[in-house]
Amino acid sequence: MYRVNLLPPELVFESERSQRRARPLGLLIMLGTIGCLVYTAFVFWFFLSRAQLEEKRQALAALEPQIQQVEALQNRAVMLRARTAAWQEVLAERRTHHPVLTDLQRFLPADMWLTRVEIARPEPQVSGSASQQGAVENQQAQAPPPPAFPRPTRVVIEGGTGSLASVGVYINKLCRLPYFTNVALKEVREIKTAGQPGATVFTIEAGLKEGGGR
Repeated sequence: MYRVNLLPPELVFESERSQRRARPLGLLIMLGTIGCLVYTAFVFWFFLSRAQLEEKRQALAALEPQIQQVEALQNRAVMLRARTAAWQEVLAERRTHHPVLTDLQRFLPADMWLTRVEIARPEPQVSGSASQQGAVENQQAQAPPPPAFPRPTRVVIEGGTGSLASVGVYINKLCRLPYFTNVALKEVREIKTAGQPGATVFTIEAGLKEGGGR
């Protein structure tokens, strides 16, 4: 089958020129349409993402009080566990040192009495310059409290007696007990009151052996 163009030559030439012009124009229209569609999709995605982000922010703001309550409960639980551990340590020490206190009273001479018994822990040693001490104090202030107490290492016994010889007898008995080491008389002085017999007050210090009282 053959196609025959019956138009005059000048019209045939004009028709071809129109077709050539229409092709770039159609291409531009198609590219513009695609660009509009892409831009419309981008704008739609942008506003949708913005709406989702705002929704998440509102949900997070609504959960903020609950998050704070949970954190407060966690902090309270940690504090209560620390207090419980401290009380358990104190109770364990009471049970541990109960035999010591019992024997201190049991071996006491008849004319003696005790006014204070202290089972003391080691004193912290401070050394270094003032700046180093300040840094250590800042670190200790920022650090959480230790879960356990340091082990007691000495016993301080204070009391009174009507006879100085009873103090020597008492120190001799303390030296025989399995709990103590380096028992020493730190202070002794006589107190006189008008109209009443004089009394002698004393202070005894002793090292506490590891596991003493168990």
